[in-house]
Amino acid sequence: MLDVSKLPPMPGHFYEVWLIDSKIKKMVSLGVLDGSTGRFAIPNGVDVSAYPIVDVSVQQPGNPAHSGDSVLRGVIKA
Repeated sequence: MLDVSKLPPMPGHFYEVWLIDSKIKKMVSLGVLDGSTGRFAIPNGVDVSAYPIVDVSVQQPGNPAHSGDSVLRGVIKA
């Protein structure tokens, strides 16, 4: 479970959750965070050991790419 209850609301923006590889070269979107907590399914074919970093970014509507504005980042604990 992901808990971002300390992040402030961002009017006109939204938070998106990503997995990032250990070299910070490849990213996989897990989806939009709705509220202050969330559970996300790992897409089929994605090896969590190859994408151990969890990232939460502030996104603007209309652009599906990572904004470059990361507000939280951590490592998956298995």
